[in-house]
Amino acid sequence: MSSTLSKEAQWVHAALVERGLETPLREPKLSPSESKQQLNIT
Repeated sequence: MSSTLSKEAQWVHAALVERGLETPLREPKLSPSESKQQLNIT
């Protein structure tokens, strides 16, 4: 889980994921600039 979330936010997110109300967090595979290039956003 992302280290930018507070401990309380991590608990809330984990509870929501467990209940199927939220999707698991995943690390971005591309940098923001690479994502923009892939989406053709200028």
